[in-house]
Amino acid sequence: MKKLTCFLVSVFLLLLLSGIALANPRDEGKPRSFEPGQTRGYFIWQDGRELHLRTTTQGQSHVFSGVLHINGRLFDVEEKQLENGDYVRFDRDHNIIRFRFTTTGGTDGFDLKLLHINQIDFVLYRDGKRLPTKEIYIGSQSWHPKEHHFKLTM
Repeated sequence: MKKLTCFLVSVFLLLLLSGIALANPRDEGKPRSFEPGQTRGYFIWQDGRELHLRTTTQGQSHVFSGVLHINGRLFDVEEKQLENGDYVRFDRDHNIIRFRFTTTGGTDGFDLKLLHINQIDFVLYRDGKRLPTKEIYIGSQSWHPKEHHFKLTM
């Protein structure tokens, strides 16, 4: 009986710890390096069940584009400062988002309200090319992914 109790407690602790790991605290909070018009790149962060994606440039005009594959179903998208042909579109199943916007000095982007989502797969470009990962800033610590194609676990 003791062995069974120890086993069940161990399983419970593993499940609890894996749930904590899925929250991925590295992605929480706006990147400290996010200064519209002062830095160039993508800025991505979570707060609660909302994911934010912004772009900014150092005064030059750049076209930012990408595709997000969502493991789950998207609840809502709110566009931020989009104009002149910029867009955020999602497929009929609400699990793929395509976006394209031209940013000149200010910011462009969108917020995603997330429900029942485990993971988001990002593929990001600037001016139609892979961008240096040092220009992708994630979470309050502004960490950089290893590639322009990366996954975030929710």
